[in-house]
Parts: sequence; C-alpha cells; structure tokens
Amino acid sequence: MRTLLIDMDSVICDLMTEWHRRYNEDYQDDLHVGKLSTWQSEQFVKPECGVKIYDYLKEPGLFLKLKPLPHAIEVLERLNGQFDILIVTSSVSTAFQEKEQWVEKHLPFIGKHNIIFSHRKNMIVGDLLFDDAPHNLESFHLTGRLAVAMDYPYNHDVEVPRVQNWLDFEQFVLNLDWKRRRTSMKHADVIIVGGGPAGISAAIWCDRLGLDYYVIEQAEELGGQLPSIENAFIDYPGILTRNGKELQEHFLDHIRQSEIRYALRTKLIEINEVDHIITIKHEEIQEKMSYAFLIVAAGSAQRTLGVPGEQAMWDRDEIYSATKDSPKFKEKHVAVIGGGDRALEGALLLAKAGAYVHLIHRSKHFRARNPFLLEARKQKNITIYTNTYVTSINGEHHVSAIDLDTLDDKPFTLQVEAVFVRVGVQPNSHELKGVVALDEAGYVQTNEIGLTTNPSILAIGGYTNGPLIFKCVHSSWAWSSCCQVYI
Repeated sequence: MRTLLIDMDSVICDLMTEWHRRYNEDYQDDLHVGKLSTWQSEQFVKPECGVKIYDYLKEPGLFLKLKPLPHAIEVLERLNGQFDILIVTSSVSTAFQEKEQWVEKHLPFIGKHNIIFSHRKNMIVGDLLFDDAPHNLESFHLTGRLAVAMDYPYNHDVEVPRVQNWLDFEQFVLNLDWKRRRTSMKHADVIIVGGGPAGISAAIWCDRLGLDYYVIEQAEELGGQLPSIENAFIDYPGILTRNGKELQEHFLDHIRQSEIRYALRTKLIEINEVDHIITIKHEEIQEKMSYAFLIVAAGSAQRTLGVPGEQAMWDRDEIYSATKDSPKFKEKHVAVIGGGDRALEGALLLAKAGAYVHLIHRSKHFRARNPFLLEARKQKNITIYTNTYVTSINGEHHVSAIDLDTLDDKPFTLQVEAVFVRVGVQPNSHELKGVVALDEAGYVQTNEIGLTTNPSILAIGGYTNGPLIFKCVHSSWAWSSCCQVYI
C-alpha cells in the first residue's frame, strides 16, 4: 500500500486565516494569504511587527481554533484504507499537544499515533508528500519522490504538481498510475557505504529488520581488508579460520543465503547532507541516490610513508605478508617500518624465518606491546633503529635500498630487498570532511552512544575506533536497529 504524507498547517487546516486575523487586529492591517509572494511572512507585515509575526504561532490555543479546509476531512476519510496516511507537520514544541488534540477531534480515523513532528520531511519514508512549504516540497522532490503543492502564491517558484483544493488532490492521487511512475532518482531508506565486516553486518541486520537498504562497495568484492589478512582468526566467537580470506567466505555465504542487496565497483563521490542525496560512480557512470539514513562503513586503509619510490614499489606489486611470505626472505635483508604491534610481530616472523631484519621507527617510544618489544631485542638478526625515518625507497625493477635520516646522526642508506610498511591505518573519511565532525586523525567524532554530529549519518567500524572486527560487527547491529526505530 502506498504511503501519503500530508502536511497539517494550511493543507488540512486553515492556519493562515486565524494567524493573520490576530495580527490584523493588533496592527490594524489587512494581511491575507494572497499577499504572501514568498515564504518569509515578516516581509509583508508592518515594520514594527517584523519577525514578531511568528510569536502568534506560540500563543496557547491557536491551533485548537483552526478550521479544516473545505473537503479535507471527507477526502481524507475516503482515501484512508486505500492508502497509508501519515500526518507530517513541523511546529513549535508548545503546539504538539494541541495538534494531537485537533487530529483526535477532526480525524479520529487517522489518530494522533499517525502524526510525525519533523522539520525535515525529506527524511520521512513515504511515496507522496502533500505540502505547502516551498523548502519541504523542493527537498522531498529532490529525493526522487512525488511532492504535490497546495497552491499558494508563496510556493509558485517550486516546480512540482499543484492542486487548488482537496477535491483536486483526490482526483490527482486516484488517477496516478503508480505502477508506471518512475522517479528520476533511486532511493533507499538506508544506504550503507562500505562492504567490509561492519557494512556486511549492518546490511544483514537491515535485512532482518525489514528495512529498505542498499550497500555500495568500491572494490571488486565484499570483505574489506579480510582478503589481505594472512593471520589466523583464533578469537572470533564461533568461527576459527586460518586467515582473512577464509573468514570472508563465511561472510559471503551468509550474504548469499540472506540475498543481501549490494553493488560492487561503486564509489561514493559526494554527500549532500542537506537534501539527503549522495553521488555515486559505477564503472564511469555517475548517478544520484537519496536516503533517509546513511551508514558509513568504508573502514580504513594502510597508512603510507609518502616518500619517493613508495608508489613505484606498490605498482610493481611488491606487497608482502610477513605471515605468508617470510620464507622468501631467508638470509636476505629486509626493512620493517613502524613501531606498533603489527610492525614488531612482522619483524619477529621474518627473523624466525632467517631474514636479517632492519626495524625502523621514527621515535624512541614504541606503541607495540612490551612482550613483542622484549622478544625483538633478543633476536640477533633484528637491528632496531629509533628516531629514524625513511626518505626514499630505491630500485628500478625491484627494491634495492632505502635512504634514511635520523634525529641523532647523518643520513645513511641500507641495502634491502623488501620493505614492509607497517605504520598504522588511516580512515577512509575524506568524503565526510565538512559533513560531520572529524578528529585530527580523520576519525569520525561520535558521542557516548556513537552518534555523529549529523543525525542522519551514522559511522561504524574502522571509521570511529580502528579496524577491530568485533566492534565493527557489534556497532553495525546497533545502528541498523536505530534506523528501524526512526524509519
């Protein structure tokens, strides 16, 4: 059944007549709706009134005195049952109770439980909005759904279908060919950006909760960083796997059984947080999609050194796993860059496989756990360089050396056959810059329950807390449930 979203003020009930009557009595004026050529009422009142015109909307009892517009009640009663009808209205908080009482009196067949108070009607799920406010009509129309204007002079600049009265609206709605109607823009109530563990988990929960959702992933496959993880997963509850690829297969099996809806090779280009529209690019074709909620789960990427020769090394596919590839470097010199757990663990694996490891860290202080550091210092084939940083990676056809500089000594060069860059991760949050608050490292700022500074954009997984798979999955369930509550 289609859902009609119906505004209350000046659509169902006659707000303007009572509002202007009170103003005219106080200021000896003749203001009426025919004079309002724009939405800003203060432009059409006497200067001594100005923005005080809006104070009348806060007066107790105002909304209880409003009369229904001609035929509004009878038409709504006829449409009720053929359509799901929600009354959507924005108002000062003091009027909430009065509007509920008005609906209970005049529209008992709809009832106050079907009222939604919101200033952002484009966020509300529905097929058609019947409204008079230009900003509501325009923002809803931009989502690709149908907005219909109750015709007033102040909304003539909005290019949407318009009707003169409720009988016209009834005929308009009943004559619509809903099956053939096509919107200019795709819409999903929940769009999930990112197909890693967090995004997959969010999609599963959206599916279970019956939400209209869609997952976009820019890579060739779902799974995020899982395919590149060679370590065994020994502490993920209920699943023991030899590596990330095997865990990815468990995730993909779940996705196939649940028939999760997703698109690969689809990149997020831009977020219009005001109109709830994103721009995406799929195989060189750009399109727009509208949403009620955006769950951003694009995760994090390996941080790079940003030095000459590094990109050429990546382009030659000289990317190695210390777990999988350490036997290749027996009795060879390799460099491990970093001071965290991953760098120290990689150095130990390489050293135990017989490589000569040069562990290079830009500080004297290591972030790695102390057992890793103590073990590394015991290894005769691990040389640790502190206060040292890489300035260049050299080699035409393969890595042959790295240039180093230090805070203590002069620059020098090391001959190495491989470079393992292990300097942490960085969030893939560049599309969110200026949209929600980020910290200095680029991670999304959230409050104690995970809300971002934009109530319709939710950030989960590596965006907020680093790439911990357990947190990714847990937060995905929570936010999918939040979306269901509001939708």
